[in-house]
Amino acid sequence: DGKFGHQMVVPLRPALPGGAPNVCAVLGNLGDSAGLLRFREVETLLHELGHVFHALAGSPKPSILGWAWPMVPWPGGVEMDFLEVPSMLTQQFVYAPEMLAKIARPHSETGAPLPRETIDALAANRHLLAGAGTARYLAMCRYDLAMHELSEDDATRLDMPTLWPPICLDVAGVEEPEDTHFASTWYHMAIGYDAGYYSYLWSEVCAVDAYAKFADRLDAKEGARLRDIILEPGAAASGQAMIEAF
Repeated sequence: DGKFGHQMVVPLRPALPGGAPNVCAVLGNLGDSAGLLRFREVETLLHELGHVFHALAGSPKPSILGWAWPMVPWPGGVEMDFLEVPSMLTQQFVYAPEMLAKIARPHSETGAPLPRETIDALAANRHLLAGAGTARYLAMCRYDLAMHELSEDDATRLDMPTLWPPICLDVAGVEEPEDTHFASTWYHMAIGYDAGYYSYLWSEVCAVDAYAKFADRLDAKEGARLRDIILEPGAAASGQAMIEAF
């Protein structure tokens, strides 16, 4: 209780010409006291590892062309419409039967492996409630844009907790509980995703296309192509050029 409730990768230093690599830190609290992860926590861990791979695979170059995102105190970084592509690609492996069988720890009490029927059921539920989740995400995007398009006078006069509920109801069809303020627990809008939260969905489109090359398989050849074409360039190439090349 009271600990940092989110998971994220924070750039600490850009890669530098001469060989010094990117340096980053993974922040977050996942798992229980025994180190066991829930299924969704594994998905989140793979997502954050995608950012780590993006950082560590980047070749040393001037920081303006390297991996980073807008919260860092140096110029440059991957364009926001592409920043989440590697992370949203790697998180999809949580539904790959081969990956699940490889990373699932034997049962903590019986020592039994994860049953094949459970693996197949998890893989089959990849898109369960995807519509509801996407609708809520789009409502969050609309709220982000609505908040950042307010004039200074509007922002001063507006009671901010009243901005979210009608947007959520209109876009997602969900009525928020009274006397709650969802946005106070959501900080993306203040750490570099300001008016840019929509980029997660755009990145997901590219990530799904790229993941199709793997087809749920741990493919070393495609992994090397991913490193060379998507991860290594950082911001030295446009997202469109990289995804088209991949």
